[in-house]
Amino acid sequence: MCGDGAGVALRVGIDDDMSIETPTQETREVRPFAPFLARIDRLGLAPSPRAGRLVTTRAPLRLDVMGGFADATGGLTVSWPLGEALTIAVRSRDDQQVHVCDVPCDESSGAASSNWPLSTFYDAAGRLLPDLSADRLPGNLLWHRALAATIYVLLRGAHLPHMGGGASVCVGWPEASGCELEASASLQAAAALALARSLDVAIDPDVAAAVCLEAQRLAPGLVIGPAAPLTALSGQADTLLQVRAGPAPSTAAMRLPAGVAVLGISSGTRHPDAVRKCVDAHVAALMGLRIVRALAAILPKFTSDTSQLGRITVTDYVEQLRDRLPTRMKGKAFLERFGELDDARLPIDPDAWYKIRSRTEHHIYENARAHQFVERLSRAARTGERAALLEAGELMYASHWSFGQRCGLGGIESDKLVGLLRTRGANEGILGARTSGLGAGGTVCVLLTDTAQSRQAVREAIAAFRTQTGRSATVLEGSSDGALRLGGAVD
Repeated sequence: MCGDGAGVALRVGIDDDMSIETPTQETREVRPFAPFLARIDRLGLAPSPRAGRLVTTRAPLRLDVMGGFADATGGLTVSWPLGEALTIAVRSRDDQQVHVCDVPCDESSGAASSNWPLSTFYDAAGRLLPDLSADRLPGNLLWHRALAATIYVLLRGAHLPHMGGGASVCVGWPEASGCELEASASLQAAAALALARSLDVAIDPDVAAAVCLEAQRLAPGLVIGPAAPLTALSGQADTLLQVRAGPAPSTAAMRLPAGVAVLGISSGTRHPDAVRKCVDAHVAALMGLRIVRALAAILPKFTSDTSQLGRITVTDYVEQLRDRLPTRMKGKAFLERFGELDDARLPIDPDAWYKIRSRTEHHIYENARAHQFVERLSRAARTGERAALLEAGELMYASHWSFGQRCGLGGIESDKLVGLLRTRGANEGILGARTSGLGAGGTVCVLLTDTAQSRQAVREAIAAFRTQTGRSATVLEGSSDGALRLGGAVD
């Protein structure tokens, strides 16, 4: 694995107020990032030394334990910051250029790069563009455009007064980044902090999270909520992070019960149209929300908040909405009656059929399951009650089923892995498993007892998976602090 510095407890905040411990000379050295920097040097990718100092930081990848992408619709999510992390090095330039280079784990492979002028973000009069569409973001790869979006949002919000003479940015990807673990959120979190630090600018934690979320909305591709950037920024090692989405997202840290662990298993593949399938499911859910609001206005006994799907109670849904929602609806019919969605990034195809009811109810049920999951783990932590752990595991299996059947985001490989793990079951220490992240393949999250027996059961499930599919799977273990808690290094 290439998650350089995983588990290293650097304690340097982005400014003095955020320091968890008083920085020492040792923590300010680049020693914990030495493998990453050495790899840059061997590949001849070192950022230009012509201008500022080299600033390095890292942000963990997120394992979605419960909730999925329901945080994009106001639901509760539960996340785990992995030991696998993205590492980034930034040095300011003096030629008004931004140069981005990916540093591969495998040094035998090439390093993809992009280069663009800072003037991309400005008009002919030198004024920052008031808006920038996704198709105007520079960069050769999706990740490069995500970084460009972060720079633009930092400038537009005046979180950075300027970009000086530009920047060289080297991005070190861990092997797990090929799976869907919202790696772009980790990239944007690390970049926001490193860019600010390179210009001696302090950035507030809430501002950093808002920048990452806004950059995600601007960049093409994923539809996500705040859980991924908040985990990358503020996650605590060996601790679950609860995120309740909304206009002002709230977070709460939660320890696993004694003797319980979580890990991820990368299936090594996902559906080639996974992002499109995820966006289509999200569009259908938001269409459902628009219909729900129209129904709520004429239902005298309806009491739920309809600002987001995650605010609607299961009781209100089952008793007053479910039979009134269409199972499916053609885009043209919806547009004629309700108009476009509020988010211009999510256009409705007039000729497409959308499965309204199933996509909508997933978010309502998933929010309820996430709350029940947290309650069961809390009870197990207080009382040691095994039944509560078994119930938490069953909620994960129910979430996996709903993600596949209600959202259409199942995957042959992830379904196979979950089935093999469930067959071994609680008697072998496997408490629960579910698709993590966007779905359509990708990664599976496992809740298990922290024993040699349960890990052996995981290895046996992976061996069976390899035999039955011909594919390898990778275990993602460990945990590390988020970028704000970890800090960074300056040479």
